[in-house]
Amino acid sequence: MPLTPSHAAAVLPLARTRLPLPALVVGSVAPDLPYYLPLPVAATTTHGLSGLWADVLLGGAVLAVYAYVLRAPLYALAGRGPAPPVRVPRSAGEAVRALALTAAALAVGAATHMAWDSFTQTGGALVRAWPVLSTPVVGPHLLHNVLVYAGSALGLAALAWWVRPRRGRRTVPHAARTGRGGPEAGGRVCTAALAAVAVCAAAGAVAGGLSERAAVGGYDLVRCLLVGALTGTGAGLVAWTAAWWARFPGTAR
Repeated sequence: MPLTPSHAAAVLPLARTRLPLPALVVGSVAPDLPYYLPLPVAATTTHGLSGLWADVLLGGAVLAVYAYVLRAPLYALAGRGPAPPVRVPRSAGEAVRALALTAAALAVGAATHMAWDSFTQTGGALVRAWPVLSTPVVGPHLLHNVLVYAGSALGLAALAWWVRPRRGRRTVPHAARTGRGGPEAGGRVCTAALAAVAVCAAAGAVAGGLSERAAVGGYDLVRCLLVGALTGTGAGLVAWTAAWWARFPGTAR
């Protein structure tokens, strides 16, 4: 499968539509959540059109956790200043429209995920329909295998370009905006936290590389390394989030 975060690149062209970008991004990665979390729904369900309902529900839960738990700590870690407040609908009609647009964005994001997988995954709809995608191109690796890695690299590059610092954007150390400690101390804490997250990612990759699945072959090894690194990164960010709320329990969401 393509590296999960890369899927978010597919929704960037929709960033200026009425569909909320956070929901599009979350929807684009929601089908892969069962690979990383012990969920009551299987990845085979979340990767099918008949399972869009599961992607929307999972994505909605992720959005809620992000808005009320993760957003403030992640803004602080990125040095982007205070997170904007969660916007509360002013009327029932506005709330219904917001929910409808969010659900639609989650479904559209999940659909882009399935479309991408259709020509990069073994057994994908387009892989089955177009034999050329199963042509060996690099040793035993088939064209759709190569497209997985190429697409993942291009997707990450597109995301890096999208989030690049732009002229006029200022980053504000968390300590400076909270008044608890000086900017220098905040910078040290964030640097240490980022280093800790990197260590967690490396540990996750090592654990994945030592798994039984990784011993099957080179392709499985790469997949296990990537999934392990993402899982480790997630664990590190969860630890940072817990530490941040323990330090600033009264910070407004």
